[in-house]
Order: sequence, then C-alpha cells, then structure tokens
Amino acid sequence: MLNQYGVNSWRAYNSSLEDQNTLLKAELEEAKVRVVEVNRKRMAAQLTSEHKLQKLASEYRQAVQKNLRLEAICIQMEKEAAAKGGDTQMADA
Repeated sequence: MLNQYGVNSWRAYNSSLEDQNTLLKAELEEAKVRVVEVNRKRMAAQLTSEHKLQKLASEYRQAVQKNLRLEAICIQMEKEAAAKGGDTQMADA
C-alpha cells in the first residue's frame, strides 16, 4: 500500500508542478507581450522627441545665424557712424 500511495502522491505532485509550469508559461507570455508594448510606446515617444529636437536645433541654428548677421550689421553701422563722426570733427576744425 505504501508503494501505491507513494506513487500516487508523486504523480499528484508532478501534475501540480506541470499545472504551475503551464500557469507560469502563460504569465511569461503575458509579460513578454507587455514588454513589447512598452518598447513600442517608448520607441514612438523617442521618434516624436527626435523630430521635436531636430526642429528645435534647426530653429536654434537659424536664430544664431540671424544674431551673427545682426551683430555684423551693427558693427558695420558703428564703423560708419564713427567714420562720419570723424569727418564731422575734421570739418569743425
């Protein structure tokens, strides 16, 4: 009798382990699906951010170029004003 109950006990335990294994495999598959979904959302967010960053970088470069042009114009105007001011001073003398 002991051998018979021992074998049945082992079979019941083995069956229980197989059931647990099946459940854990299902949970693993669900987790994999969730990971894939999170990665898709992350990639979409990064691509959106990439476009925004490229646009902002372009706007920044344009603003810097505009500021450099304005600075060059201001320097040129200051030189012209200084030259005219020098001509005026010579005429007064």
